[in-house]
Amino acid sequence: MVIPQKAPRRASGASKPDFLRKCIRYKIYPPTHTTPTRKFSPRPRNIQSILEILKPKPGDHLVGDAEFENFERVATEAGSDAYVMQYVVGLLTGSSDIKKMQNVRFLNLKSMTDGEISAPRPHLCDGVEPERVEDRNLLVTNFFLQAKGPHGRISVAQKQVTLEGAYGSRMMHGLQNFGKESPEFDDNAYTFSATYIEGVLSLFAHHVAAPIIHTNRHPGYHITLLRMFALFDEPTFAGGIYALRAFREHARKYREEFIEVANKRAENMPRLQEGRGADTGKDRTNEMLSWPGDDEYKGEDEASAPEKDSDAKSE
Repeated sequence: MVIPQKAPRRASGASKPDFLRKCIRYKIYPPTHTTPTRKFSPRPRNIQSILEILKPKPGDHLVGDAEFENFERVATEAGSDAYVMQYVVGLLTGSSDIKKMQNVRFLNLKSMTDGEISAPRPHLCDGVEPERVEDRNLLVTNFFLQAKGPHGRISVAQKQVTLEGAYGSRMMHGLQNFGKESPEFDDNAYTFSATYIEGVLSLFAHHVAAPIIHTNRHPGYHITLLRMFALFDEPTFAGGIYALRAFREHARKYREEFIEVANKRAENMPRLQEGRGADTGKDRTNEMLSWPGDDEYKGEDEASAPEKDSDAKSE
């Protein structure tokens, strides 16, 4: 008897109708998600301090008439995602020495959804490339941006940063807990993201929450909308640019702090030095980011059960 073989399940992209359902199954929650008991997703504990960072202080330099007029011109001419990224987002982010990459799919990271959702591919991500690492890909990233042309959908961009921010939160949480016997959760946001579409800039914070029932379950990955700027008038445009640039700098501050602390812990852990010749930053960082892995939390939860449907090819 010939047993028919099931076709391999195709991963869902953010434009597919089942994307959010799959995210929720793996405890990756969209903005304003509500539980069956009508409870909203928790907001990060440090949300007020983050909101303060986004506000210009007296004496801070803000952009003027020329920058706003330039933005109006390039925003009006935008016809594709690539154009928006090069000209509009390039204008919004300004000149900076922050290490970044564009349009890189995260194929070298363990899937957070058992392969049911396509690996993230942010239009822009900021990160740390430690010294002595011969890999051009960023090893730790905690800021993501998705931008759309005039035919893009804000709902798709929000879904994309929801997933990307979860990956970034897992990286930062792994660094934060490197060398500890069991993971700790402080409910603070150390990962951030932004979307831009047709003149509207949205800023989000991401944080990890402890498993609700017991330690053999997945932690929850939450995204919180912080601010939205309709960049159609000069004062709002100036405030939005200030907030976005401050956001990226704040994310860099957390990255550098977490890397420094984790590297110091690594230097004091004999097990990382045993059997290794010349130690490299890549070796240390890969070990940091491989824990705590998803398997640490997997149990008999519905999150670990695969779906039986198949989806169209991802975007």
